[in-house]
Amino acid sequence: MKHRALTATALVAGLFCQFANAQDQVSIYGVVDAYAGAVRTATEGKPGVTTGVVNSGGMTTSFIGFKGSEDLGSGLKAIFSIESFVRVDTGVYGRNDADSFWGRLAIVGLSSKQWGTVTIGRHVTPYALATGNFSPLTGSTTFSPSFATVFKGNVQGDTRNNNSIRYTTPNMGGFIFDGLYSFGTEVPDGPNARQARAVDAVVRYENGPWGAAIGTRQINLNANDNGRKQKAYMAGLKYDFGFMELFGQVHDSKETFRSNANLDVKRRVYELSAGVPVGPGKFTAAYAYSNIDDVNPATPSQRRVWSLGYDYNLSKRTDIYAVAYRDLQRNVLIEQRILALGVRHRF
Repeated sequence: MKHRALTATALVAGLFCQFANAQDQVSIYGVVDAYAGAVRTATEGKPGVTTGVVNSGGMTTSFIGFKGSEDLGSGLKAIFSIESFVRVDTGVYGRNDADSFWGRLAIVGLSSKQWGTVTIGRHVTPYALATGNFSPLTGSTTFSPSFATVFKGNVQGDTRNNNSIRYTTPNMGGFIFDGLYSFGTEVPDGPNARQARAVDAVVRYENGPWGAAIGTRQINLNANDNGRKQKAYMAGLKYDFGFMELFGQVHDSKETFRSNANLDVKRRVYELSAGVPVGPGKFTAAYAYSNIDDVNPATPSQRRVWSLGYDYNLSKRTDIYAVAYRDLQRNVLIEQRILALGVRHRF
């Protein structure tokens, strides 16, 4: 199955290349990112285990994408994008085996400089984009403390939403609204009829060295009619001093169960990070702390994650990086440390 899927990718790429030669509105792009290093994992009462690894997607999750547009006149364009994650270490598609082939993005829509952009399909969520925008590690799912504490322990659901509609306004004096609604699993009836329905809304501001955002994500996690829902809120701020860019963000969420209020969960995340240009590259430092109020003894009550790294630009499209990362989960006493050297190429 995997082999057939990758063969299909090659055929699609060939067709798009031929089409792109005739129309410059269609392009092929992506990122290939891989790293080698050591991962040490320790749990309470057991000796730590260190493993040598070669993994995909250190700074950016590797992917290949195709996008295009058609000018419809009067400032209106038809647009599309389809993108597939790739695991460079094994050549398999997807971030994991559960991902669909075009799991990174699959959208089609209309765009206008005057009225904004409306797209339909599988989207990256505005909440996830806002979270990455307030960290020097941006979209790293491996080394970003904000990703570890927010999307691996705070905000429920994926960073992507199926069956969704997204609207983004034009830039209005530095302000942009980004909203998304997902119809979820589209089950017509039964106890899970509203499962995975979600709403994302983010207002962001960009003006010179300043950047700010506030956002919310609400998702129905109902399973077997337990009435499980989550509401999450975030705020981010950044400022570029020239010699250093400073970032801060906070997330607050509450997960509720209609069937049993004693199962309700409250979570809060704080992150402070910085990027410092040095030579042809940049030093990055980030620290995140999360506090979780949960009756489940397997859930960490506190989590502290830090990351230090240097990203060296070999060219505009290629860079190499070195990162040290630590993730400590209190009360369940799980610790992970990563030392990595990697290379990333954009095309």
